[in-house]
Amino acid sequence: METVVTTSQQPSQDTPPQRLRYVPKPKGSWKKLIGRAKNDDLSLEAFRLGAEWREQMNREGH
Repeated sequence: METVVTTSQQPSQDTPPQRLRYVPKPKGSWKKLIGRAKNDDLSLEAFRLGAEWREQMNREGH
């Protein structure tokens, strides 16, 4: 049995490969981050929507 290898998925030699930039994750928990955003009008709404989403995911078993 022969295996066939195609190289069409490899990038061409003319273009340099694109490197992904490393973006560090914010330190601390989301509760601390939401606590820092108290001046934001959407923070309480986002907090409530996040709680509803977590409850739904827990009910569905995710």
